[in-house]
Amino acid sequence: MTELVAHRANTPQRLEELVAGGSGWVELDAAAGPEGELACAHDPGEAGAPLAAMLAAAARAELRVTVDLKCPPGLVARACEAILAAGLEGRALVCGHYERPWDEIRRMLPAALLGWSTPEPGRRERLLRRGPEQRELAASAPGLLEAKGLDVLLAHHSLVSEPLVRALHADGKLVHAWTVNRAGRARRLARMGVDAIVTDRPREIAAGLARSS
Repeated sequence: MTELVAHRANTPQRLEELVAGGSGWVELDAAAGPEGELACAHDPGEAGAPLAAMLAAAARAELRVTVDLKCPPGLVARACEAILAAGLEGRALVCGHYERPWDEIRRMLPAALLGWSTPEPGRRERLLRRGPEQRELAASAPGLLEAKGLDVLLAHHSLVSEPLVRALHADGKLVHAWTVNRAGRARRLARMGVDAIVTDRPREIAAGLARSS
């Protein structure tokens, strides 16, 4: 069954709305705040709540969390410590770009899932190179995840294909597709067998998936 991850749960109000709407899995963005603290912010310059406070709120609501590491390397260990302090290690997926210090993160969070989040392809690449890029990722992703000891590939939805899902599942890996806000696309991805869909509109996407079941 394809699960839904609610995107940009970076403020108390947004988190409350998601919980009220039935979300059981949310994504937080761990970024550097203006004073060097860890804050939840999706984009540079965005005002976000403290990461520790948002993790504590997610723990109280008994949510699963994806923590997207957008912070400088020097703050990665502090982000891991915040996850531990909230008691969320066993319910956390920690993701980021491929060159993160994954060995250190695994040492600090042995019970967490770890994942590589692929860069978003540009519009030109999505239009002109979708087929080649999908084939390249399907061929390379299993080895890339294995080399870093990672559990999950978080791929832009345009890069996800049935061969990719089959290849990663054959290696015991998981596939999350982001960011999907159209029910039709979500249904296609669910038919491919993706393990989770990241969305800004979890209630709408859940309703769309339910209609197809």
